[in-house]
Amino acid sequence: MWIEPHKRHLTVPKYWHRGSCAIGAERNPRMCSLGGYMNFLGIRMAILVLGAALPYGFAQTIDLVAGTMDGQAMCAMELDDVTSILGRPAAVDDEDEFMGAVRGPRLFYDHLGLELDFRHGETAGQERVLSLKVYLARTWDDIRLQWYDAFPGTLVPAISADWRLDRTREEFDEFEVVDESPEYQERELENAGVLPALFDAVISYYRLRVGFPGNRQVILNHEKTTRFLEHVIFICPDL
Repeated sequence: MWIEPHKRHLTVPKYWHRGSCAIGAERNPRMCSLGGYMNFLGIRMAILVLGAALPYGFAQTIDLVAGTMDGQAMCAMELDDVTSILGRPAAVDDEDEFMGAVRGPRLFYDHLGLELDFRHGETAGQERVLSLKVYLARTWDDIRLQWYDAFPGTLVPAISADWRLDRTREEFDEFEVVDESPEYQERELENAGVLPALFDAVISYYRLRVGFPGNRQVILNHEKTTRFLEHVIFICPDL
């Protein structure tokens, strides 16, 4: 029997209360019996166990400063290590042919608010993590036409989609922070020879880039109009 999640918790029948079997002047011998009481508890426990089962795995804790996922160093993790923790991805993108030497497979976990890029590798399952994107708010992917849910686990630091630029800067002020405003990004694109007509298509966020020990980086992307934090990208150092 399938029990819907919102129906997991049962209400104790009115005819059983503090050992009493009375409803007004009436009695219910079945619930007064030890067998009836044990049957009630057994059904309740079975429902709780079934209701607690998760249809997929998920990382409990991602530490952006330490660079770990559930205590494991993310930059040392291989694709099989990741799927052992997160389970089956919603979709897989093959290696980028143009940048095949840099990026290998990409795994999408829409329901977990995660997206992972891996380095190019010759042996399937042994590709190392290149980057991890963590969505903090429900976000529409207009390329894949899918919704990303917000990451349900714990992030360290405890960043939030309710943070704006000043709050994010304050959290990471002990580290090296580069403020990459839309204007900064326009200058970078112009220096790279990109046509101004393409700027709006390329510049989607107000970025803060934070450098951590070991040459690890985190990019914190804020919506460029309201400046609320949308998602973060953890990047492993070059090998």
